[in-house]
Amino acid sequence: MDKVEIFIGKCYEEGLFTPQSEIFFFHPLNQSLKGATQIAYEVGSEEGIVALLCSYLSQKEKINDKEKAFLESLDIGYLSSECNVAEEELEKIQKAVLKAKEVVIIAGLDLVYHQRSKNIQKILGILQKSYPLKSDFALLDSSCLEEIDEIGEVNGIIAYLQTKKNLKTPLLEASKQFALVGKICDNSQVEVNFLDKSLLPLKADFRLCDNFKGNVGILWLPNFDEKTFCYKQITLKKCEVA
Repeated sequence: MDKVEIFIGKCYEEGLFTPQSEIFFFHPLNQSLKGATQIAYEVGSEEGIVALLCSYLSQKEKINDKEKAFLESLDIGYLSSECNVAEEELEKIQKAVLKAKEVVIIAGLDLVYHQRSKNIQKILGILQKSYPLKSDFALLDSSCLEEIDEIGEVNGIIAYLQTKKNLKTPLLEASKQFALVGKICDNSQVEVNFLDKSLLPLKADFRLCDNFKGNVGILWLPNFDEKTFCYKQITLKKCEVA
């Protein structure tokens, strides 16, 4: 394999990683991953994340003056703070790359369904000039780059919507912290209400997941349009027993 490979989306499942591979996995769902270092960023900060990666990893001799100017204009401290990703974490990836280790960087397909997806694809187009980048979506030319948009704050608890076929009742899996904030307990049925009013409330079974941390949980649904941004702010209410 190449010394450095970057995967965006499910295409990483086809990657052939050696035991020597150092794997960094970017995802808002904070979970314990065997054999990988997870970078758990804030939901909604996807544009900032790819800008940070591009800034730390792009080889300046492989990009043009406009792209260099774009990267030099980035406020790294602001982006790092708003994305909730320490500069030390990014420096660790940078050092692994510079040491010519076998480095694999993985990020979710969710990037392309973010409201700033077009600019995200342009920024990834810069990064592709330095390292092999395999993606489940097309990258765009970087000639019309836009400034990074202000990163909004997402408070409360968040559901990461995913599809699980043959599911009789929606299933919400999350951490102890999530349950504490949502004021619910393990093995209970809850009413899920979305701040996005285009989505109707639903009932789900709730299960604690020991390897999850933080305020993002997975909401498994029998059907979900995966071509939408899959993170939704929610509130919960314990269902009354009939």
